[in-house]
Amino acid sequence: MDWFVTIDAMKRPDGKYGTASAAGCIKAGNDLIMPELRADVEDILCALENKDHAYPITRENLLICASRVLKMIKNMKMSV
Repeated sequence: MDWFVTIDAMKRPDGKYGTASAAGCIKAGNDLIMPELRADVEDILCALENKDHAYPITRENLLICASRVLKMIKNMKMSV
């Protein structure tokens, strides 16, 4: 799970490495991200609609990520 990969606070001061793309995280198989910015949501929606996006994704990519998260939750042993 990534909480901070898409926010500017994680950028290096020299600008050598930019922040990650929310859609790129999904494309890479990162099942759970915490979109902090409206820009993250827009990036995901743009990647769904635009095959020319740097990291185009499909509804299936989103469903696969969601199903793995649900499977993990189902397999958790809860203690009270």
